[in-house]
Amino acid sequence: MGQAPDGASYNDNGLGLPLIAGAGDFGPHHPQAKKFTSAPTKICANGDIVLSIRATIGTKVLSDGCFCLGRGVAGLRPKDTLDTRYLWHWLGSAEGALAAKGRGATFPQVSRNDLAELEIPLPPLDEQRRIAAILDKADALRRKRKRAIGLLNGLTQSIFLEMFGDPIEDPRYSTRRLGEFVDHDRGISYGIVQRGDDQETGTKVLRISDIVDGHITGLGLKLTAPEIADKFRRTKLVGGEIVISITLRVRSAASTSVTSWSF
Repeated sequence: MGQAPDGASYNDNGLGLPLIAGAGDFGPHHPQAKKFTSAPTKICANGDIVLSIRATIGTKVLSDGCFCLGRGVAGLRPKDTLDTRYLWHWLGSAEGALAAKGRGATFPQVSRNDLAELEIPLPPLDEQRRIAAILDKADALRRKRKRAIGLLNGLTQSIFLEMFGDPIEDPRYSTRRLGEFVDHDRGISYGIVQRGDDQETGTKVLRISDIVDGHITGLGLKLTAPEIADKFRRTKLVGGEIVISITLRVRSAASTSVTSWSF
């Protein structure tokens, strides 16, 4: 588990080791530290998995060097009996279970024990590598699909601009605040702050992890107690609302990561 170094050791001139304080220092695949520390505490090595354990629990990157680990992250270095890529993919599948263990009023966080208690299926090493190779290929296809969707979204915007002009620069358009056009009885509704422990019965809670490709999957929805849901009646979805992520981490399991509005 990471440990915050002395604040006086932080610097921007490359003195010491780059510091990974939390998921904010994660790049697409590897760490992208913003600060350095001349008094590193916990250190990860090249090839270690760096896992976010605070706020955006379960986000991960693969270390491509030596970094100091702050208290918002943990470094995982598997033994010889566990393949790193297999562990990487398994952590992705266990993200929801790990996030559900998060505790804390401001930012949910998991502990060393929360990580250690997770149970991982452990086939023989050769089988682990075979599974990991298959999942690596699936990930590559997923990234290509995501890039293709991004290009299509850009094409849609280009077509709009070509047909109707730039709504910001074109004098034919005026701008108004979004709040003027939402349902005044509900407004823009922020999600539940703390949904409490998992329930066998209760009110369904929509999290960012429940939204895939712009649609609600309806699979594995968590439940919150009726008395908690009662405190957030304004957030109840009745149909026709637009639900939008308000965090950087799309797959975040926090129910506070979504907000909605009705027209």
